[in-house]
Amino acid sequence: MTLPVGSPLPSATQVLELPQDLVQALRRKKLSLRRLRGEDPERYARRIETNLMVLFRETGSEEAFEALYRVTSRAMGTWVLHLIGRRPCPADPLELVQDTYLNIHRYGHSFRDGNGHTFRSWARTIAANVLRRALRKAARGVVYLDPATLPAVESLDPGPCDRAVQDEEQQRLGRAYVLLLAHYHGAWEALALRDRHALELIEVEGLKQSEAAERMGIGKSAIKMVVFRARARVRARMAKAMGADLDGPASKSRAAG
Repeated sequence: MTLPVGSPLPSATQVLELPQDLVQALRRKKLSLRRLRGEDPERYARRIETNLMVLFRETGSEEAFEALYRVTSRAMGTWVLHLIGRRPCPADPLELVQDTYLNIHRYGHSFRDGNGHTFRSWARTIAANVLRRALRKAARGVVYLDPATLPAVESLDPGPCDRAVQDEEQQRLGRAYVLLLAHYHGAWEALALRDRHALELIEVEGLKQSEAAERMGIGKSAIKMVVFRARARVRARMAKAMGADLDGPASKSRAAG
């Protein structure tokens, strides 16, 4: 099983083909893109990933984050599949990868480099926490019932009190749904035109990401990043509008590993 996310880690030459302003930003931070003498490919890859993460942490550069996602997401997908192994997983591995990068984006300020600490080890810890939460959430939703212990059901027709309660709950649900749609509309309107177009092609018209990328005239890796960021922005704006922390306070400390 493979995950079509991102692309393999570029070679040294390809890394240097980053946008010029991003290269200059790395140089200003004294973060070298050159391969050091005697540096093996694996160590070089880890250093480049870490440098991009440091730049994102210190500047908040979305361009740096996109580059980081582009060169690391495929390996992250492989790592998530390794963590899942043969156990049944309630979540799509691709969604777990996206949630991992959402947490990396959200908690980037907590990343600490130096003393042998690398982006890869930090990000893998976040991925493990994301998978652990998904498994724990699924386990809480499973209820095993012993038919012998269930009371006899005399009638499936609700009585007057039950019908009144059901009607009230349906009305509350309807009002909550309208409110949710209003918040979603507000978050949608705040997106850039390109983000809205990408979500419309994929979530409304049902196009595959490759088809949406062709329609928009951008690369496959670019459309994945556009959709990822657009969904993250919608989620964050809705949470802020509703005064909600979608992950809960305990998740923040766990996500940062």
